[in-house]
Amino acid sequence: MLSDEPLLAVEEIQGNILAGFNKTRQYLLGLSIQQGHAAKVWLREVADAITTLGEVHAYKKKHLRGVGRTGRRVPPTAWTNIAFSWPGIMKLVPGTPPGGFDGAFVQGQWRRSMSHLGDPIDPDVPGSPSNWKVGGSEDTTPDIFLIVAADTDAGLEDETAKIISTLPRQGLSLSYKEKGQDLPEELGLSGHEHFGFKDNLSRPRARGLVSLSPLEPLEPRQLGGYQNPALPEYAAPGQPLVWPGQFVLGYETQSATDPRCSKPSFGLAPSWLKDGSYLVFRRLYQDVALFRQFVSCQAQDLSGRLGLNISEEKFAAMMVGRWKSGAPLELTPEQDDPRCALPELANDFLYLGASNRQPNPLPPDIDGSRCPISAHIRKANPRDQGTDLGPPADTLRRQILRRGIPYGCPLPEGVENAPEIAAADRGLLFLCYHSSIVDSFETITRTWINSTAGPTPQPAFDLLLGRNPAHGRERFGIVRAGGVDAKVTALAPFVYATGGGYFFSPSLSAIRHVLSV
Repeated sequence: MLSDEPLLAVEEIQGNILAGFNKTRQYLLGLSIQQGHAAKVWLREVADAITTLGEVHAYKKKHLRGVGRTGRRVPPTAWTNIAFSWPGIMKLVPGTPPGGFDGAFVQGQWRRSMSHLGDPIDPDVPGSPSNWKVGGSEDTTPDIFLIVAADTDAGLEDETAKIISTLPRQGLSLSYKEKGQDLPEELGLSGHEHFGFKDNLSRPRARGLVSLSPLEPLEPRQLGGYQNPALPEYAAPGQPLVWPGQFVLGYETQSATDPRCSKPSFGLAPSWLKDGSYLVFRRLYQDVALFRQFVSCQAQDLSGRLGLNISEEKFAAMMVGRWKSGAPLELTPEQDDPRCALPELANDFLYLGASNRQPNPLPPDIDGSRCPISAHIRKANPRDQGTDLGPPADTLRRQILRRGIPYGCPLPEGVENAPEIAAADRGLLFLCYHSSIVDSFETITRTWINSTAGPTPQPAFDLLLGRNPAHGRERFGIVRAGGVDAKVTALAPFVYATGGGYFFSPSLSAIRHVLSV
């Protein structure tokens, strides 16, 4: 029941975690602490500028009401959130015991990038931490990580300039600055990533209340129609409701066996971890020219091997699990149908059973006839399939809240062979939140995306993002066409890290009463 869900501390939790900024422009800023005392003074001043969950939720409600009445947007707003690396916390609160923190966070991403994320050791191989632009060592990992987001360039530049102008006199220096921005709407790429696919479609939603009187949930509840009790409840079609403790510390977590039940919260030691969340940052370079060449060659090769006509668009969709419009292969396997990319359908599918909303249930797709087993969206989120880690409900415990944004200019069609244009730096500033880096982000990456062992048979890597840690680093996927399984091998990565870091996004009280005193 709704009344059983916890009341969220909306003025303590930072706004990008559970609600998401969803702005079209962002700056990521990395700061190094030079003088601890001066940095604390700066933190006390900047705390009032940090955007809370309450502010984002209220803004979005007002925006929706405004659009409904007048068709006009609410005036743009610049929002800011902040996070800290483990070395940054130690500079501010020396002697803090590491035992209560996520183990991956304490170690740092650069130490675990090869063992847990599949990044190469050899500095001559793309993606090696030794060549990262940020976060490839303890010295190059920011102590403080800021996200500044806005709807307009003017708003973004103004807010960012204000922050940067305060740093030199406050014992801080700017070590990293990068702008992310939605791809051009005039090219039909708004909301898409550089390979051309609609992004950020599959999103879990957090349970929890923002008000007790009246009783108001953070996320809406799907109403009407039969809801199978063996499946999760949904905020909207295909957007499962997950207990908030999976994303923010101090709240009930998700049961591993029942998709609707909760378990006690993770431990809080120290107590100021409450209302905080772990933030993963990965600066992911996308080799768009190589991706397009691979798709073209493999579509031709598969067509010849199987005696079928497999288009480049179809093969690319088989790698991702969706057409470029965002329409899922599960619902429209033979051709793109933008109607299936509409919000009410884009996520309303399962792999083994029928969703609550589907009027004409499809047969189970156990063997990947509609969506290949090695498709990215299926490797990263097996939905209603049991996995190597547990029953289907356990997958809800692995969910992450993605908040990334593209960086760099898109590569125009037809210029893949122009070296300077094709090699330009473009990709994704990947950001995600959760309560455990080890159990969520690293598990998805190491155990599913970069492994042939999970989450489900058949053995295959995620052909789009996977990295093979073995000698030679060759990876393969399995696609099924015409009732036949075909192995597809890739010798070089299309996506690799050029930066990253593990951070903690604390509550407003923790910033004011612990980190800045």
